[in-house]
Amino acid sequence: MSQTISPLSAAAHYLAGMQMWEARAKSLQALVDAQDAEITRLREQLAVYEPPEPDTEQQAQPAAE
Repeated sequence: MSQTISPLSAAAHYLAGMQMWEARAKSLQALVDAQDAEITRLREQLAVYEPPEPDTEQQAQPAAE
């Protein structure tokens, strides 16, 4: 005996599935946005980064062995 599904029930099931995928997509987009903001912040820090001056006094003296 086969079971039939009403068009209304099928539409409700389809809609619930679409809502689940939409929520998942929004969640993933929020993660991507957070990572993008972190990358932007790190790039801005790197743009103004100045490496420390080398210790010229220690470089002038060869290491004693």
